[in-house]
Amino acid sequence: MAKAWQLPLLQNERYEFIEPTEEGIAHIAENLRPADREEAHATFGHRRYADGMRLSVAASDSVVMALSAYGEPVALLGVSTVSFLYNTGCPWMLATPHADAYRRAFIECGRTYTQAMLSEYASLENFVDARNAKSIAWLQRIGFTIGAAEPYGALGLPFCPFRIERSQNV
Repeated sequence: MAKAWQLPLLQNERYEFIEPTEEGIAHIAENLRPADREEAHATFGHRRYADGMRLSVAASDSVVMALSAYGEPVALLGVSTVSFLYNTGCPWMLATPHADAYRRAFIECGRTYTQAMLSEYASLENFVDARNAKSIAWLQRIGFTIGAAEPYGALGLPFCPFRIERSQNV
C-alpha cells in the first residue's frame, strides 16, 4: 500500500528533482554508472535495467528523478516500506555518470532526502554492493552506518548493509 506522501521536489543550481517520467527512466537505465550497472545486475540477476527500474518505481512509496542543469535525467531515487511493524524504509538510488559532476550538491540533496524519508520512517536500511566504493563513501557522508559485507542478491555477491535511524544526526 502506497503512502500518502511525496518526497519533496527540490531544486538548486545544479539539479532539479521532479516526478519520474518514462523517458527519464529509460535514459537513466541506458546510461547507468558502471558501478550501478554491476550492482543492479548482482541484485536482480539480469541486465534489463529499465525493467528493474520500472519495478522499483512501482514498488516504492515515493520516487523522484534528478535532472541536471541542462535538463538531462541523471538519477532516480526512491524509498519503499520494508517493515510496517518497525516503520522501516528501504532507500535506493541509481544514477548516470553525470550525477558525479557536482558531488557536493548531490551530497546536500542526499542529506535532505534522507531527512525527508526519516520524517516518515523510524529507520532506513538497504544493501550496497561492496565493490561500489563511491556509493559507500556517499552513504557515509550522508550519515548512514555501513556494516560488514555479506552475500546478498540474486548472485550472492558481497554487499554491505547500511542503516540510519531517525534519532541520528544526518
